Amino acid sequence: MSFYTNILPLVVVLVFLLLGSAYGIRKIKGRYSNYLANTFLGLGSLVFCFGSLEFLAINYLSFYSDSKKLFPPKPKFFQEKRNTYARLKDSAVYIKWPRSHDITFGHKFKINELGFRERNFASKKPPNTFRILVFGDSFTFGTGVSEDHRFTNLLEGFLNKNGGTKKYEVLNFGIPGYSTDQEHDLMKVMLRQIECDLVIVAFYTNDMEMNTQKRMESFAILEYAMLINGVKVEIFKSPDRNYKNLPIEEPLGFHPTPSWFENLEIFNILAKHTNLNIDKKLPTPSRWEFILNEFEGMKGLTKKYGLPSPVVLLVYPGVTPPSSNDFIHPTGELAQNINLLRFVGDRLGQKGFIVADPLPLFQEHSGMGITVSEWETHSNYLGHYLFSRSILNTMTSHNLFTN
Repeated sequence: MSFYTNILPLVVVLVFLLLGSAYGIRKIKGRYSNYLANTFLGLGSLVFCFGSLEFLAINYLSFYSDSKKLFPPKPKFFQEKRNTYARLKDSAVYIKWPRSHDITFGHKFKINELGFRERNFASKKPPNTFRILVFGDSFTFGTGVSEDHRFTNLLEGFLNKNGGTKKYEVLNFGIPGYSTDQEHDLMKVMLRQIECDLVIVAFYTNDMEMNTQKRMESFAILEYAMLINGVKVEIFKSPDRNYKNLPIEEPLGFHPTPSWFENLEIFNILAKHTNLNIDKKLPTPSRWEFILNEFEGMKGLTKKYGLPSPVVLLVYPGVTPPSSNDFIHPTGELAQNINLLRFVGDRLGQKGFIVADPLPLFQEHSGMGITVSEWETHSNYLGHYLFSRSILNTMTSHNLFTN
């Protein structure tokens, strides 16, 4: 709804009608004329003030309500490359271009032979090794940080810190842009090919998006013929979900119908600084049913391969400037993200999933810089450190170290 084409004309008409009515009623000599005139006058004044506030919010206050507008534009050399993804023909998942090199916020990295930001490894795990597979999106992939600072690398270091005869191996299968259904599809592929003892799924607030043909096309994906040991193996194809049977767009029931006032700039400004719209990011019933079905499918996969239920890591984003990272008394978008992750964690816990919730650790570091930069909410080293500690604590409390 446009303010200038829909709301402003209505405001002007209402103000004239209400003030005109007040003026006309005052001329009528009656018992309640003064009372009615004052009522209309008050209503007209309220409508006028509302219109004026919205005008100011659109033209002046909105600049100060968004701290990101105070920062210079993101430099072009910081932009992530989006043309280095590949997929097999008709596959519903994509990977980074195998055996390639890339850069993320100045950190150079290599892609292995399977198309992931991970070292090469054998499908069969080494003797006396506890292997963990981690699935997720760009937070898991490690956008903006080096390999050593990713929570998967940190977790592996913590697990092997005490030495001993058992070795721990944590393999990262995070791909930027992935949603929960893609992680489910990728898990089907990886568990067929790779031995492991535990699966971790990192869940970020936008992972509820359904994978569609339009989303796939937005990544400018090139088809790739996978070669493993010199033999073409179409391991990323799935018989039950592929590119051709993906919907073009998400179902309408996935998107709530916003109330008219949610389009007002003054409402958005208040929502950014208060908990006025704290439920904004909660899913519709149909979207949650879809996501829950994907998680149940993952749990079915781990059961099929004799593994514990997946550990679900709740991924908390930071905000900028660092002083806005108030995880103890959150407001605005941070409060909305926390509310959504609390919703997901509670419901998955009720379904028997093991949930790693780093919120207590984030609260201990409230007010500190947790993002890569002013332009990005991807986690820096501190955020990844808190994720790794949360997983380690969860593994310890649930005794997940046996294989």
